[in-house]
Amino acid sequence: WERDPEAAKEWMQNCLTSDPADLELGRSFARRLAQAGLRDDALREWNRVLYYHPGNREAASEIARLRQISP
Repeated sequence: WERDPEAAKEWMQNCLTSDPADLELGRSFARRLAQAGLRDDALREWNRVLYYHPGNREAASEIARLRQISP
């Protein structure tokens, strides 16, 4: 991720396209997006995690936290 964030982002998106319910990849991707300051992308990814895993507390918490941050 550190060497080529765009390539890493594209790779993760491609993986999630083939398996959108992959919990670990979705969480990892959402965290990386948030760390990179890509709030809207991170929110979108956390919402995907929550869609496929409705009881996921981390996703719900991160969505609430990110919504408090101005875009």
